[in-house]
Amino acid sequence: MEKIHILIADDMEGHRRRLERIISSVDNLSLTASAKSGYEADAFAAVKKPDIVLMDIEMESQMAGIKAASEIHKILPDT
Repeated sequence: MEKIHILIADDMEGHRRRLERIISSVDNLSLTASAKSGYEADAFAAVKKPDIVLMDIEMESQMAGIKAASEIHKILPDT
C-alpha cells in the first residue's frame, strides 16, 4: 500500500500535535512535515513535496495560509 505524504501547517501547537497523532495512527498516511507558519509551510513543501497540505488559513497573519497555499500551488500544482 502506497503511503500518502502529508504536510501540516498550523500556528497552534496543540492542533498540529492532534493532527500528527491522527496521521500516525493510520497505516497509509505519513507525516512529511509540521509547519508553524505560512513561510515554513512554503519551505517544507518545496523540499518535502507532500501529496497533501492540511493548512490553517489564518496563522501569523490573516492571509498567511491563503498566501502560502497559493505559493505551494505554483511550485507543486498537483499537491
